[in-house]
Amino acid sequence: MKEMTLTPEDLRASGCTRKQIEQFASCRCTAEQLRFLQQHREELLRSIHKQERQISTLDYLTYQMKKAAE
Repeated sequence: MKEMTLTPEDLRASGCTRKQIEQFASCRCTAEQLRFLQQHREELLRSIHKQERQISTLDYLTYQMKKAAE
């Protein structure tokens, strides 16, 4: 099986910080790199879900303010 090499640009495009890119580069094997990428994906999803909750709260507050202004 052919090994794939990710570049720092690939990792930056996926939202990795410089520190994370260095951590990825220090991974000793493909399995460790895959665990790193999965963890980064989970972090991104947690962030998205947090932002979705914040947006929902803002929508609710906006709705309440408009309702009170009627």
